[in-house]
Amino acid sequence: MIIKNTNKIVTGLILCAAAHFTLTSAAPVSKPLPEHPSGIKYNSLNWEVPMGNDHRTVLKNGLISYIATDKRLPIVHISGLVHYGSLLDPSGKEGISTLMSTLLRNGGTQKYSADTLDDIIDLCAMEFSFGASESQLSFSASFLEEYTDQAMDILGQIIYKPAFEQKRIERERTRLLESVRHQFDN
Repeated sequence: MIIKNTNKIVTGLILCAAAHFTLTSAAPVSKPLPEHPSGIKYNSLNWEVPMGNDHRTVLKNGLISYIATDKRLPIVHISGLVHYGSLLDPSGKEGISTLMSTLLRNGGTQKYSADTLDDIIDLCAMEFSFGASESQLSFSASFLEEYTDQAMDILGQIIYKPAFEQKRIERERTRLLESVRHQFDN
């Protein structure tokens, strides 16, 4: 009987000592939380806006380009802007810039049919996108560095020699008309 009680007492003392040790020495001393998040203080990041002059290049044709290199990943990203947009659409052909920006990527080229172009882009994990706003046409391309020559050929074909396949034109035209019809559904 005495041994059973002694074991319980010793076990209880050990648990109390362990709990006290854990609570007092393992718990970090923390600052009290501020009443409002604006009271939280952060260390300065010491970040400065990078200046573009170091990366600016004027090409032979007068185009201005900015080239920055980052060797952490073998990915090439190209983006550009062209002064063209929906404000310059001819009267009676409103929406042509939006249709064109979609068909530049999806309509094929003189060298590649639309389906072949889709297959090449998918196979090489490339990405080409085009978009039109009121005052500008934007484009971007991303691809692995090992496909640079092929991707630049494709980008040149898309921009300078688009085919605008009729079946793709009709598909995009139908999609755009449906989006206009349903713009106020919600």
